[in-house]
Amino acid sequence: MEVMVSDVSTNKSVRVEIAPNHTVGSILETVVNGLGLPRDRAYSLVLGGKELGPETYPNTVQSMGIRDGDQMDIISRPIGGL
Repeated sequence: MEVMVSDVSTNKSVRVEIAPNHTVGSILETVVNGLGLPRDRAYSLVLGGKELGPETYPNTVQSMGIRDGDQMDIISRPIGGL
């Protein structure tokens, strides 16, 4: 199956082939590589208005209800904080 992921800051998109046993973390890694995003930032995927943050990275596509043809966004997350 395939999902489309868009970077909201650059308006670039990438299609990603996924399987039900892939994890959210593996999808994120593929998208970061595919879009050539800087590795010194933290990122999250957004699906249906819900942020898929670090706590979801071990979860599978199937357990998260991600379906063929879904549109997702990737957003940069702040690191640290003051």
